[in-house]
Amino acid sequence: MYLKVFKYHLPALIILGIVALIGYYAYPHLPDLIPTHFDIAGNPDHYSEKGTFGPLFFVILFAFFLFILAFDLFYFSRMVEGKIMAATNWGMQGIMAVIYLSTIAYPLGIIDNFLAGMAAGLFAMGVVFTSLYLGAKRRLDDEAIRLESSPYFERVKPSLLMRLIFFVRPYLPNYIIQTKEGLRILGTLYDLRLKWDEIEDIRPASPVRGSFSFVKLSTKFTGVVEIVLRNRRSSVIITPEDREAFVKCAKGFLSNG
Repeated sequence: MYLKVFKYHLPALIILGIVALIGYYAYPHLPDLIPTHFDIAGNPDHYSEKGTFGPLFFVILFAFFLFILAFDLFYFSRMVEGKIMAATNWGMQGIMAVIYLSTIAYPLGIIDNFLAGMAAGLFAMGVVFTSLYLGAKRRLDDEAIRLESSPYFERVKPSLLMRLIFFVRPYLPNYIIQTKEGLRILGTLYDLRLKWDEIEDIRPASPVRGSFSFVKLSTKFTGVVEIVLRNRRSSVIITPEDREAFVKCAKGFLSNG
């Protein structure tokens, strides 16, 4: 078992070694005071001394995060969801590496503005992770296998969402319950309850909606349902396979009162 789990650590350890090597050579060139917090304008307003800042802390955090994640990946590797999680594994390694390197990029003068560098980094991470996800999702579509094919996936999904909440949650289906009283949408950090008389319309979201191309791309492949309420608008992300059935069923509730 441990040998199988280790294969998920191997690429992480390679990236970890590269990051640690960069930190080792960059550390002597860092200033005595390291910016650790920035205001809304992107200017540093809090500093830590070089001796206490310790890029090694981020390396350890990076390794610990991937160590925990790898055990879930071991179980996923025996199921079809392993293809999705393999993409998540590679995506998170890249994300954590970028986060670590960004901690020393500003003090070294590699980027002039922290917010600009962070925005560029987040965009790059989004592109990389989306491409990895879509590649794994396409293989699932080719085999005509649903994402919810194993009970283990449903049991472990909440813990995965808590660990990867900002990167994975938009790509995973929410729990959706339809009753005679209304619609209940269960997420990791929310419990949305809507009465049928509050809902004006439910329809598949158009792929062209959204201000950014990343949003347009994600809505096209993940299956976004737009819920139009009488006083506001909301979107629910579910699996593409379930979207049409969900909309049809919900519209039946609306039309029948």
